[in-house]
Amino acid sequence: MRFSYSNRSKPRGGSWESAPEVLGEPAVTREADVVVIGGGISGLTAAVHCAQLGLSVIVAEKRAESVHRGRYIGIVPKGADKKLFAKRWLRACGSRVNEELLWKYIDRSASALDWLVGLAEGSAEAVPCENIFREKEIGAMPGDHFLRPVGDRYRSEGGALALEILEDALARLGGALCRDVTAMELEKDETGRVVSFFGTASGMPCRFTGRKAVILAAGDCGRDEEMLERLSPLSLKAGKNGSRNTGDGQKMAYRIGAELDGLYWAPYFGCGAFSPYSFYFTSVNRDGRRFMNEDTSETAKARHCMNQRGGDCAFAICDDKWYDELCAGRSVTGGPSTMPEPGLTRGEIEAECGENMFRADTLEELAEMIGVPADALVKTAARVNELAAAGEDADYGKRPALLTTIERAPFFAFRWGPELRCTFGGAVVDADMRVYDPDDEPIPGLYAVGCCAGGLFAVGYPSVLAGSAMGSAVTLALAAAEAVAAK
Repeated sequence: MRFSYSNRSKPRGGSWESAPEVLGEPAVTREADVVVIGGGISGLTAAVHCAQLGLSVIVAEKRAESVHRGRYIGIVPKGADKKLFAKRWLRACGSRVNEELLWKYIDRSASALDWLVGLAEGSAEAVPCENIFREKEIGAMPGDHFLRPVGDRYRSEGGALALEILEDALARLGGALCRDVTAMELEKDETGRVVSFFGTASGMPCRFTGRKAVILAAGDCGRDEEMLERLSPLSLKAGKNGSRNTGDGQKMAYRIGAELDGLYWAPYFGCGAFSPYSFYFTSVNRDGRRFMNEDTSETAKARHCMNQRGGDCAFAICDDKWYDELCAGRSVTGGPSTMPEPGLTRGEIEAECGENMFRADTLEELAEMIGVPADALVKTAARVNELAAAGEDADYGKRPALLTTIERAPFFAFRWGPELRCTFGGAVVDADMRVYDPDDEPIPGLYAVGCCAGGLFAVGYPSVLAGSAMGSAVTLALAAAEAVAAK
């Protein structure tokens, strides 16, 4: 027997390790072939595909409304260098991932996006994202896509549109989406098969039974600080927490006997705590000093910022020619956090940044506005101008094409900062998304998808594709549905 973390390993002292208080007899009971816990993109994908394959399905969603996560759907497009993609992913994750899951994502993600768009029946399209990180050695693959509506059938775009499409398809196929349902504990029958969960539905005790399977799709644990303290303490370091999930699926999996990912779970940091853009201009910390190569992924930028004194924010410093330089640098750098999407005017970008954009006639005045030492900011600008004149960043290695000067008034500062978007860690699964116990045996009837499934992310979020979380969620949820239907 081997295990990383399970109810047979040393307790971590978390309250979730103990079973919740037993409720009374269920006042609400529902039954179907498949019960899915969680109505996000992974749970709805699994549910819709189960329904397509002839299974009755119920989705139990904790919230009263749809909540989307993410903006882009990242796929490995047809004709891409799959081996290079895999190498970059493995390097970013310290080779601590299940390569079988990784290659299923690589091989099937393009068809998974086609499947999702096909559900819209011509009322949506997936547009390739132009704004990708272009650094040659570590840049993103050109596989991020953005969903847009076609016609007036759907109202939203991006991740929200994905949920609209899936909810619409589920209703057409006869599946049920039950809101305000909180799953609390999984249940097994006398053979050891997971067959149901109990919890609450609109505050009343309930039991939902899945005759063939129960699929965990309840998201990450980013909003449970107790879990983060014990399983991913680095996640707590970001100044802003953008997660809304409390690890319900991971907690239930632990108590039913699943093996969970080993420590520590992988945080996904972005740079959108203040301004939506970190840009590629000179970034200074609260001491007014430059502290990194600004031509890196948003995850790397967030981590570098967090390592500074008062690391909840940094400031991108530039002068009056910043918009022209931004346009000129678009073909060289990129990335959703670094650059606005093409087509936005200077005024539109400034409006998006709002109170997180500062403007002053002198660097000394700008320093006072953003609360950094004036002498340090002036010294930093002089050094940046010197590096730009030399055509080489001898301090941090930024590519020469992205070296800019800070010399023409007025001067600008854009405040940005690290934000926790998600914490990846969950049940150990196989390529069919079956949940495993510490003896390397599948727990009958139990599957996990999305952030409830472990094995695909480790160390941190790979910058190979900005939308890999959503892309892999759809791809692997389809695989789970097919495995359930095949039983």
